[in-house]
This record gives sequence, C-alpha cells and structure tokens, in this order.
Amino acid sequence: MNGFPVYRNNFSEYYPLGEMQFCALAEEIRRAEVSIYMEFFIIREGTMLSEIASILEKKAADGVDVRILYDGFGTGLTGLPITLKRLCRQIRCREFSPVRRLHRLNNRDHRKLVIIDGKTAFIGSGNIADEYINSRERFGHWRDTGVMIKGEAVRSFTSMFLKMWGEPELSAVFDRFDTGAGFVQPFGDVPHGIAAGKSVYISLVNSAESEVFITTPYLVPDKSIIESFTAAAARGTEVNIILPGIPDKRYVHILTKSHYRRLLSAGVKIYEYVPGFIHAKMCVSDGRAAVVGSFNLDRRSFCMNYEAAVLFYGGTLPVRIASDMKELLLLCRSGEGTRLLPGERFAAGVLNILSPFF
Repeated sequence: MNGFPVYRNNFSEYYPLGEMQFCALAEEIRRAEVSIYMEFFIIREGTMLSEIASILEKKAADGVDVRILYDGFGTGLTGLPITLKRLCRQIRCREFSPVRRLHRLNNRDHRKLVIIDGKTAFIGSGNIADEYINSRERFGHWRDTGVMIKGEAVRSFTSMFLKMWGEPELSAVFDRFDTGAGFVQPFGDVPHGIAAGKSVYISLVNSAESEVFITTPYLVPDKSIIESFTAAAARGTEVNIILPGIPDKRYVHILTKSHYRRLLSAGVKIYEYVPGFIHAKMCVSDGRAAVVGSFNLDRRSFCMNYEAAVLFYGGTLPVRIASDMKELLLLCRSGEGTRLLPGERFAAGVLNILSPFF
C-alpha cells in the first residue's frame, strides 16, 4: 500500500521491557562504525539520555555520522534538555515541525527509531526518558516493548529516516542472515495518507482464527476498528485487549472506558495491567503474524501523525510475542464490571464528539 517491500534473510530479537531494549541499544551504539540515526518523539533529561549522549559524543569524536531527529512538540515544547543542547553542538540535530509552525501543529513525528551503520535497527514504543526504562516511576511500573532487526529490512528504516531528514537515501551493504525465520516488512505512515497502520491492525484481527492479543495505552477506536473486533469475537476468535491499569491521561482513560461495554458485550476481552502503565503498541495474531511499532489505537496515530512499525509473518518472533502476551495476562485484571461514574459518562459523551481531534 505504501511501497514498502517484504524482506527475508533477517535476524530479529524481541524485548518485552524497555530496559532490556535499552541495554541492547546501548551496546549496539557502542559498536557503530559508520552512522547512528535516531528519531524520537520525546527526549527528556535523565540517566537514559545521559548514557546515550556520552556514547554518541565519543562516536562523533571518532568520525561516526551521528544524527538526531526530535519532534518539536514532544521534545521541544518546553525547551530542549540541557544534555541534548550540549549534544547538538557536537552532532547533527534537527527539530521536526517546531510548534511555531501552526499549520503543522497537529501532525507530529511520533516514531521511535534507531538505525546503526545501516545494518541494525531498533523500533518500538519507548522514547528517551527514564520512565520508559523504569529508572523513574510514573504511573507504577511502565511497560514498553521493542525489537532489534539486522539485515536487509533495515534498508526501509534507513529510507524512512532519511526522507524525514530531507536527504536522498545513502547506499549501504547489508548483512544477510539465512535464518528462514519468516518475513519482515517495515512500514511507515504519514498524515492524511492511506492509513496503512490501521489497515495492518484490522487485517491481523480479521485473519485471526483462534486468538489475537493487542496492547495499547490508548483505545479510541473508530467504527471500522470496533466492527473488526466485534466480528472477530462473533466468529469465535478470542480477542484480548490489554490496557493500562494506571492511566497517564485521565480524559483519555474516560474515553477508553466508554467503549468497554460495547466491546465486552460483543465477547471481546479487556484487561488492565495492574502494576502500572502499558505503553507498548503491538498486535499478534495466532502466534503467526505480529506488528510492533509506535501506533496507538486512535485516530491521531492512524491518520494524523508520522508513525513507523514492523510487521512479522512466520518464524519464531510472533510466537515469542504471543507467549509474552499470555504471561502478561497473569498481571492483569478483567475490565468486566468497570462502570463510568455519572460525571464520567457526561465527560465521555463530550470527549467522543471531540475524539477526532485527539
């Protein structure tokens, strides 16, 4: 749909926690020889940024091409972190769509992407801030997920980054991993495009035969997504949606809960992560196909932001993700019996009217 090819001969690793991905990311950055490209919605001061900055400064001094692309709203709204300001004096940094550009204020770069030497890529739901690796507690235990990919599929991630940066794609020699471990398809979405992310989620749900697991911090579905979930449940597919037990935005949580009754009555199963906040953005179907990336289940991600994700089909990685989701359910409570208070019902009615603008 968006011109992103399917690849084989890749190596993939799944990280069920943000701190696990960060450890692997730091190690791979230390090994960089040619280039390090980083693209994030949020970059905040803290131990995570300090460690990354220390590594990047050394790599830049060694002649490695280091670039950071950060969002003007997520990172730049309240001023750049001191560490990032210092780092930007030594490497190439660019701000995506500063908030003063009011005509583009609603279209944000929501991607979380790192590409190393054009051969290794990290993608997932975590930004650069301490809560994403649980070095700082916000809303209980914070759960993010991500993947590392090595091989030819990194070409698409490199292309995505350089297009956002505004330069033509650079050539690179890709390693090949003859693993036979299924197919990998990185893809991105742009505002007012054809909504490939939404199509992927609906396709995974519609094609599921036995079970589908979805994790998202925000559930603000439109009619087509609700119909996909309820139709899957009606034909006997077990649809499991895992949401935060401790929300970060009260108004979005009220809006999310307003959809519980309809989904639960249709047979969809809703769970809330008791230890804290689920920020992971994933969907896995029958342990056969899975998508991991930056898409929330709302109109903003599907229609208004710049997003990125990777689709896996076959191989062991979807199986690994499905197994992790089943273990995650042990830490969740059922959403059944959840009711909106009278004031929340009124607020939900207003918020549903305004939801296309979220």
